Amino acid sequence: YPSMVRVWVAGVALRDSFQQPFVLPVEQLTAIGLREIEREVARSWEREIMSGLAPIVTKFPFDLASKEEVRSKDLIAFFDPQKGVFFDAFRRLLEPVSDFGDGKSFRELPALRGRISGATKYQRKKITSSGTLRKHST
Repeated sequence: YPSMVRVWVAGVALRDSFQQPFVLPVEQLTAIGLREIEREVARSWEREIMSGLAPIVTKFPFDLASKEEVRSKDLIAFFDPQKGVFFDAFRRLLEPVSDFGDGKSFRELPALRGRISGATKYQRKKITSSGTLRKHST
């Protein structure tokens, strides 16, 4: 919407000093909406992914010091590409705002690029803040 308003403002040839009352409210509402999307994705990620991932990564082979081994049925229930919790949450939370352009990796949709990075930064921070995951990623 901000770009539509800018096009309209340019089309009616408003002086610069008269453009802001039209452009600024739309930009502010867009920013508010994006922040709410980021918060909801982060909350859902925490609730659906991190709560299920924690019991898995505290067991062997993810935690080499653990005496308890993760059960294969738990791994399948969480990571199965068709029915697993992780991919279900990914499809609902991240895929709608992602682009699989080259077929190999995903990135934010061009219209959202750089605008919803707060959620992905939050997710990376939560995942790497676990001592278990950090310890084994090096």
